[in-house]
Amino acid sequence: DLIATADELTALTESDRVERIRRTTIFARISPEQKFLIVDTLKNDGAIVAMTGDGVNDAPALHRADIGIAMGQRGTDVARATADLVLLDDNFASIVATVREGRHIFQNIQRAFLYLIAFHIPIVVLAIAAPLIGVPLVLLPIHLVWLELIVHPVSAIVFQAEPASADIMSRPPRAPAAPLLPRAAVIRSAVSGAVLAVASFAMYWWHWQSLGEAQARASSLIVLLAGYQT
Repeated sequence: DLIATADELTALTESDRVERIRRTTIFARISPEQKFLIVDTLKNDGAIVAMTGDGVNDAPALHRADIGIAMGQRGTDVARATADLVLLDDNFASIVATVREGRHIFQNIQRAFLYLIAFHIPIVVLAIAAPLIGVPLVLLPIHLVWLELIVHPVSAIVFQAEPASADIMSRPPRAPAAPLLPRAAVIRSAVSGAVLAVASFAMYWWHWQSLGEAQARASSLIVLLAGYQT
């Protein structure tokens, strides 16, 4: 019951064909039109479809699939031009490596953006809080330039070199409509930034009257940098 032939699919009604395609593992002696029909049916059923092919007759299905994958060595020019990805070595194991690399890149992009949120919240809070309360500026322009041109780019480089998580290939695929950053992660990042902002400003306020403006600013900056590293 896990195998379906072209003749079987042709004889079924549309509703029965959808159910048959859902539970079928192997399709045998399928025509180009039926390849397209299988991909189209799965997509209309809500599935994310990847299609591999190398011939001219695979082009319609490759184009209809969410991810068309063509063979780079033995594939035709039409198949390669239609596909989203081309396997240069015609090795299906390369698909797994590509998925792993894509997930790794996406993971690091998420980490970098979440760090960006936590990074800028203290800067904004410290820049606004001091004038509102009527105390000298916590961060001078030179500090802002240093943070943005040195600390931030170096942190971005570090995130690009982060290794992939051990379970990265065990996670379920992302939903196409899912946002780039999960709401829970954004909230955690924002809370971390807010806590760091409060701690840095509290250090400044605590030392401002006893040690003076310069020492208080230095203490606040040390707390800020230590928080960025953790």
